Amino acid sequence: MVRLQETIRRVPHQEAGRRAFRAITVCCVALVAAVTVGLNGGLSARAQSATTLVVISATDMPLKQGDVIPADQPLHLTDGQAISLIGPSGRIVERSGPFSGLPMSDAEESDDAVLDSLHLLIRKRVADTGDMGVTRSFRIEPQDPWLVDVSSSGTRCVREGEPVELWRADTSEDLTVSLSTGDGPWKTCTTWSAGEARLTAPPSVLTGEGAPLIVSVPGGQAELNLQTLPSSLSTDVARLAWMVHVGCDGQAARLARRLP
Repeated sequence: MVRLQETIRRVPHQEAGRRAFRAITVCCVALVAAVTVGLNGGLSARAQSATTLVVISATDMPLKQGDVIPADQPLHLTDGQAISLIGPSGRIVERSGPFSGLPMSDAEESDDAVLDSLHLLIRKRVADTGDMGVTRSFRIEPQDPWLVDVSSSGTRCVREGEPVELWRADTSEDLTVSLSTGDGPWKTCTTWSAGEARLTAPPSVLTGEGAPLIVSVPGGQAELNLQTLPSSLSTDVARLAWMVHVGCDGQAARLARRLP
């Protein structure tokens, strides 16, 4: 009888222990969940704060092409002010005053159709100009998107801080090349050796954004509108969108072929 009573007395204590264990377990699970959510939220916030937008153009603002602004900071524009921005996904947005708010929303930045739209736009533009390379016009073109083709006039994109490399298809003979800018007296001459498809231009060819570079060879010349691609563009998709925006369609098409 004594043993039975002792057993009966133990039961409430054992049940209390089990309840305490369950309570501790629930608390631990809740704590882990809270820490996980906190970490994910912190990482998300840091990722968002790390996102920057690159300035394409700005009107009546102390910003210039290639400058960067944080995506998570409110933008305030007064009447007459305007700005065009590009995000890492290649999405371009334009804001004009009066405006107050985030420069680019998450929905605008996360549009998965941006790359597809760029591909379609490039194909249409290139088809309209007949600049389809070997398959369309049977004209040899460079495979490297950063080579400056001098076989025709037009807009060309060059990378900020990188040498400007000119390119020609016919390498059968030496050429005396004259390089000059359309907005000043600067001029230089050099020899483009036979067998060489590339020629590194002197840094002085980049005298200003949009300044035309005149490349003269015996029998013709090309007037090239050089656009400097800001180093602040962090992804190939953003670079692609920039190139399409400024009109470097042939180079954009070559860069697009490299994208996965």
